[in-house]
Amino acid sequence: MTREAATEKCWAEAHKEYPKDSGSDINTSALAKGAYFQYAACMEKLGLRP
Repeated sequence: MTREAATEKCWAEAHKEYPKDSGSDINTSALAKGAYFQYAACMEKLGLRP
């Protein structure tokens, strides 16, 4: 899997789990942080650095 394909796959998974906008800035920033950590964990599972 290419790095680009892995990045797309991992972001897609993270966005399924964490919607992009919660309607409130504070919640949206918490969602973004959660989504990023899920993305990073997914990339590491695939043997890539986020």
